[in-house]
Amino acid sequence: MLRLVRALGRRGITASAEELGFFVGQLFDGDSRPDLGLFVTRTLGPLNDHDAGGGAPLLPSVEAFVSNDGHLARSAHELRIHINTLYSRLKSVDTFLGPGWRRGDQRLELALAFRLRGLQRTLVRSELRSDRSTQVGAADPTNQG
Repeated sequence: MLRLVRALGRRGITASAEELGFFVGQLFDGDSRPDLGLFVTRTLGPLNDHDAGGGAPLLPSVEAFVSNDGHLARSAHELRIHINTLYSRLKSVDTFLGPGWRRGDQRLELALAFRLRGLQRTLVRSELRSDRSTQVGAADPTNQG
């Protein structure tokens, strides 16, 4: 739970499952993590596959667009590209996600998938750091603990 609170950027506070909300608690229940991975993969997979094959990076373009509430100028500025370049990339996304991805439920799913992917990465990095510090402490002959 503490790693989740930190991943959410809530340093210096404590939170119970109730305070984090039912939704967040359910999302990060240990048994549901594989389902989260499938959701993220299913939602972002077509763009991830495209980007892995080369060409214009669509995944960061969509993430910026979604995180900036569909504001093209802010998204282009964040990506440090011309607004026409962003517009062209987003038009290409229609090929992979269909023309309705910018609105309604599909846009919400994209926003959630990006957020979950970020939280998962933060949690994995936290777990790796924790594992490394445990291994270093165990291997340290001066460690008297």
